Amino acid sequence: MIPNAVLLPMFAMVLLTVIVGFIMYRERVAFARKERINPQDLADALDLKEIMKPVQAPANNFSNLFEVPVLFYAAVLTAYVIHADGWLIHLLFWAFVALRYAHSYIQLTNNIVMLRFRIYIVSCLALATAWMALAWEAFL
Repeated sequence: MIPNAVLLPMFAMVLLTVIVGFIMYRERVAFARKERINPQDLADALDLKEIMKPVQAPANNFSNLFEVPVLFYAAVLTAYVIHADGWLIHLLFWAFVALRYAHSYIQLTNNIVMLRFRIYIVSCLALATAWMALAWEAFL
């Protein structure tokens, strides 16, 4: 096995965050140029989401990547610290990452809400199960 392999899913999540951040930046800048929005007007906008509504999906997804994934990062670092690197932990971490990539893809493309929601729920279950496995490793 690769040394420190338990950290690889974390780097994959960071990569997803960078990709979505780039997409958000690209779409917002293109939209602002097309609509001739003065960037300074956005600084004082009471409802930035309303102004940028046509390109809001990447910003929403970017924000999502700083919500539940924070618990994922903590789980990966916990696994690393307690040397919990069994196959189940790896499987659950990679499942979470794959599901978050799918979630982002859906939100950034066709945005089928119920499909995205189901993927979100399954990713949360994978993460909760990972935390239970970590607790087992740490205390039993």
